[in-house]
Amino acid sequence: MKKLTKLLAVFALLAGVLGVAANQKEITKADADWGNETVRVYLDKTVTIATLGWWQTNETWIHIWDGEIDHYQQMVEMNVNVFYYDVPGEIWQKLTDDTKGMEFYVYNTGSQQNQTEFTGGAYLKSNELNYFKLNSANSDAKQSSDKKNKEVEDTISGILSLNCDSTAAQVQDVVDAYNALRPMGKSNLSTWEVDAGVTWFGRLAMLSATSGATEPILPSRFVNNSKHLFDLKVVTLVGVLSLTALSGFYFLKTKKQ
Repeated sequence: MKKLTKLLAVFALLAGVLGVAANQKEITKADADWGNETVRVYLDKTVTIATLGWWQTNETWIHIWDGEIDHYQQMVEMNVNVFYYDVPGEIWQKLTDDTKGMEFYVYNTGSQQNQTEFTGGAYLKSNELNYFKLNSANSDAKQSSDKKNKEVEDTISGILSLNCDSTAAQVQDVVDAYNALRPMGKSNLSTWEVDAGVTWFGRLAMLSATSGATEPILPSRFVNNSKHLFDLKVVTLVGVLSLTALSGFYFLKTKKQ
């Protein structure tokens, strides 16, 4: 009996340790920064093209410095204003600080007006930013840009396109776009307000309810909170089992003495 009690105690303690470790690993993986995946980076030249017409060209390039190698790649044209390039995960992994990162240019790097300012990769990764929207038309200096997340911006545009007369299919398309966002994107739209007291998530949830579309998935921070509560219950249960087993062993040992 004493041996059995010892085994129960050891088993319970091991189960608790392994269970918590496995749950923590899952949470960490869900919230991980970019680094092990290919990320599509976009360059929007609309504002610059309006004044500096030569920026409207498919001779549009991205330059990435990963700390070891300079990568120069021609970007893919979506339309005359917007280009993209898929940055491989093995390059993202090397952008561990803001001395490594990326910039863009048209034709060549012969003049600063044909280039953009350099942006650190660690900043982009930690904030999940992949959309460079140029906001200048400098004739003697590098161009500046607003850094955003393209998928989040597209989802915001989708929500703005909806109204109370939108069909379930129209709303569902936007709900699907929202559900496809990474955790940080969902969390941002659950706090950013479209109107006073109304978040982007709240507006989309209301429109989905009135149209009959599927409701958007709760932002990850709420899901994670629920998971932490579940983990706490598991840990508590394991602790009770362990304490019970150890108490039983102590009782038997005391009784024998």
